[in-house]
Amino acid sequence: MKSYADYIPYKTEDFLSDPDFKAWIKNPTPESHAYWRGLFRTHPHLREHFEQARILALGLESSWIEFSETYKNQLFDKIIPQLIPQEEKPVKRLSSSWTKWAVAASVAILVATGLFSYNYYFQSKSYHTQFAQIQTITLYDGSTVSLNANSHLEIPSRYNWANSRTVKLEGEAYFVVSKLVENTTKKYIKFTVKTSNARVEVYGTQFNVYARNNQTKVLLDEGKVELVENQTKKQITMKPGQLVEVNVIKSISKLIETPIEEAKQLTSWKQNLLIFNEVSMEDLKIRFQEVYGLELILKGEAFDNQAFKGELPVNNLEEALLILSTTFGQKPLRDGDKIYFVPKE
Repeated sequence: MKSYADYIPYKTEDFLSDPDFKAWIKNPTPESHAYWRGLFRTHPHLREHFEQARILALGLESSWIEFSETYKNQLFDKIIPQLIPQEEKPVKRLSSSWTKWAVAASVAILVATGLFSYNYYFQSKSYHTQFAQIQTITLYDGSTVSLNANSHLEIPSRYNWANSRTVKLEGEAYFVVSKLVENTTKKYIKFTVKTSNARVEVYGTQFNVYARNNQTKVLLDEGKVELVENQTKKQITMKPGQLVEVNVIKSISKLIETPIEEAKQLTSWKQNLLIFNEVSMEDLKIRFQEVYGLELILKGEAFDNQAFKGELPVNNLEEALLILSTTFGQKPLRDGDKIYFVPKE
């Protein structure tokens, strides 16, 4: 990258044509962020031009609006008289096509900038993973969320995030929450995960949340968590290694001390693995459908009174079926969203 001194005469248009600036827009990295922050500290006067270039570069390309000839003519008739001094003669329309394009381009830039600013600051975001897909999301404060397959996460806009670090989860996710201090009070700002039947409140910690089938399960790896049931308002304070299960249908909640090996099984999906340790066929069917979106039909002597112990890859359905086929000595046959098993020939 250039020396900071090279940027001293830069204006907005200079940044837009700068190769290093373009590379940062396309692929921002922690190193490039640090480089530009250093530029502002060294030459504060460049910040305004840099911000204008950034907004144009991010917003104009994705939000460009193609104006029709009718709209440009109407725009010309409405705006041009205001731009020409009273003592000057109006320029004939036919000889001013370039002016129409200039006005249209100016309006396009304003529209693009406005749309980008709105989306950037005021638009909430939703993330949804497909079956057999895992996605990692970085939130505004640097916290990260690993979203398991067939899961949905909603986060507020940047504007609302400043007042409430609250997300909504359906499915399963692992959270690594950064501590955030409020500027005025110097107090830690709470981070909240809402599910259909509970909310999880933390300040800075690492934990797994499972929210499916009218159940919420929270496994705490690090830090401290407060879990509050929606119906009873019962509050449970968790310590690392503990697991809380909230069941709406049975109207119960319980706190369980979780052995290390069992805890690893519950969060192994982050490494693209589902680990099963002597689970029933019913539990295997439930987990398989949650992650792969397919129903296992496990009937017959090969499955009666059996338990499954093994590992299945989250992102490879074919390999997962091969493992089950080898374990039970049966051949899988798919019919729509169901998987049947028949004896091997």
